[in-house]
Amino acid sequence: LLAVEREEHARVQREADSRAGAIEQMRLELPDVAEAEEQLADAQAEAQRVNELAGVLDETLRLLRAAEERVHRDLAPILADAVRRWLPVVSAGAYTDATVDPADLGVRVKEASTGRWREALLLSEGTREQIYLLLRVAMAQHLVTTGETAPLVLDEVTAQADRGRAQRLLEVLHALSAERQIVLFTHDEEVARWAERMFTTDRDCLVQLAVAAPERREALV
Repeated sequence: LLAVEREEHARVQREADSRAGAIEQMRLELPDVAEAEEQLADAQAEAQRVNELAGVLDETLRLLRAAEERVHRDLAPILADAVRRWLPVVSAGAYTDATVDPADLGVRVKEASTGRWREALLLSEGTREQIYLLLRVAMAQHLVTTGETAPLVLDEVTAQADRGRAQRLLEVLHALSAERQIVLFTHDEEVARWAERMFTTDRDCLVQLAVAAPERREALV
């Protein structure tokens, strides 16, 4: 019995030592109370700052959305009128009317043959490019706040158009050039030949750039 009691005593002693070691390890790992309270105060101050900043950002976003809605609401009918002015010309009468959604400035056009309204984004690539070119022209005209007439610099706007559509688009741009300066870059020889035929006054100018020599092109690359 004495041997059994001694063995049990040794086991209990080992368990007590183990738990004492664990408690000491926990004591060593616990942060200093004063330091922990200081860190807590800093964290609470930072959380308050972040919450205040979040409130400022939410209010800013609300004001920006309200301003955007007002701008879109005022601008949409103006853009629609500008697109409607040239839409029958560039589409050869296929589309006769246009609307601009105040929510996102999305464009819808009215099909002449059926009277149906179609989303510009769902039309053929060539027609879509023409419509959005008219939209960009209108925005360049109405978003200038200095009272000046902004020029338009365009690059390969006839790339997605067939010959007839390209000619109609060029005619529209030529008519618009009476209201503002328009610079059009293109490598299409058909466009250059059209310009040679149509540019008959001093207000028009065709500039043909020289082709760089092969070795020069390699150097530029």
